Amino acid sequence: DPFVVTDTSDFSKGNGSAKNPYQIKTIDEFRLMSAHNNCHFILMNDIDAEYEALQNLFTSDIPFNGTLDGNGKSIKNLMNTTALFNAIGANGVIKNLKITNATLVASKDNALLTYSNKGLIEKCTISNASMTGHNGGLFAVVNEGEIKNCKADGNISFSHDNWTSVWTGGVVCDNRQTGKI
Repeated sequence: DPFVVTDTSDFSKGNGSAKNPYQIKTIDEFRLMSAHNNCHFILMNDIDAEYEALQNLFTSDIPFNGTLDGNGKSIKNLMNTTALFNAIGANGVIKNLKITNATLVASKDNALLTYSNKGLIEKCTISNASMTGHNGGLFAVVNEGEIKNCKADGNISFSHDNWTSVWTGGVVCDNRQTGKI
């Protein structure tokens, strides 16, 4: 009998390399990115989250250090309590992504896209967004990387309750010394 080797993947196409990125076509495939922090991805379809939370695909201990090319496609109808990407590492790139009709209700510091950016966010759009809670910005809470050629619009409403101050930004909350916008 011949010996057969089969290769299985979490994604329908691609191998995660820069030349052959994993192709994301569904919300379930989008969630699976978290197991592949150094890989390359491309959105092939608009993804409707149907007001279901997509949360914290990566952490500060294991940040996203791959590339997500939104390919001009949208992730729409989000209803999150945390950012999509908790942390984008120094080698991480998110580009050409649209987030539309998104709501973030945060009990602490947060943003729609990432809590901490040390990489590159380029040519991304956040539109028709709504945020409430404490301290935040639409793209990042803390930016130590670069946010380039991006657009954001929406309503941000933060309160300080028992906090001594509230930091709010349309793009970022805290742009650090190495951060570029």
